[in-house]
Amino acid sequence: MDVAKTIIAVFPQLEQTRITPDAPDESLFFWRNGGKEKGPNTGLVYYRIRNVIKDLPPEHRKFKRSKAGNEVGHSISSETVECAKMLAAIESIKGNAKQICEGMATCFELHKLMLIEKKNALDILNVFPHFMSYDGLLIHQAFSRLHSKYSDGMNMRAVLAKCLMYSSTKFCQVEDDHIRGCLRLMAKFPTRGIRRKADGTITITEEELAHPIFRWMSQDEYDTLEENSSLLIICLAEPLKKGKCIVTFGRHKIAEVEHAVQAMEIFFKCFSIFGLTVPQQLRMLYDFVACVVYEIIPHSQKSSVNRVVQSFKEVAEAEEFDD
Repeated sequence: MDVAKTIIAVFPQLEQTRITPDAPDESLFFWRNGGKEKGPNTGLVYYRIRNVIKDLPPEHRKFKRSKAGNEVGHSISSETVECAKMLAAIESIKGNAKQICEGMATCFELHKLMLIEKKNALDILNVFPHFMSYDGLLIHQAFSRLHSKYSDGMNMRAVLAKCLMYSSTKFCQVEDDHIRGCLRLMAKFPTRGIRRKADGTITITEEELAHPIFRWMSQDEYDTLEENSSLLIICLAEPLKKGKCIVTFGRHKIAEVEHAVQAMEIFFKCFSIFGLTVPQQLRMLYDFVACVVYEIIPHSQKSSVNRVVQSFKEVAEAEEFDD
């Protein structure tokens, strides 16, 4: 903390980098508990010191941690494991929905342990194949269990509709209003790695700009889609047109829904459910959704996201007051 405060004292102009308006001046460099009552510290100085400590040999450490495998509390009863096996064998028909939902709740500790142990998404789907049942219902339920403080801060549909205001010219050919709002929000954030001309003009199409999250294709194209490890929303329609949406991970169909906004709800929650790393191109968009729609994080580590979140909430609160 002293180092962070010294940086601000020497370079007072860096006060403007604070994470949120009410955060300490030095919060970009060090913020105790990340501004919460409990939790890990955050900040560039803290992360640097933490990374240096990781490389210290054991003999130079004052405190030594026990291996993760020896930690108490990470064991699962044989009954829970057997329940998961039995559950996986149940057919996901309408008449079994209640039994499967209750069984998934019973097996939650096993799901959580797999995430703690950083099992890959395919392993989780192998143990819990019903995450691919009932068009995302179990994704929503598991997300609520994983995030005890989760609440629908703002309705996803309403948020994406408001995001249309961010541009009157971008993605105009995208037929679905909520996909267009999502893409305009994504374009609101600074992006890297996109090919541009000398004058700064982007050289790829709007359809290609949407590829980190949306792909448009016919049913035949989807049926012959090559294996990949990306989480995507496939729109079964002509490019940029409306159509049914499929949330996929590789060749696994997580859910098929009628409306794009339903697909986006499932898409963003899947990162938590399967322990997936959010792609670089989607991190700011994901942080915005986590802050505004789900309220599972108080703020982003990106100041550009926090500025958009703050201005968006001000508009939303003003509209609510007017009502």
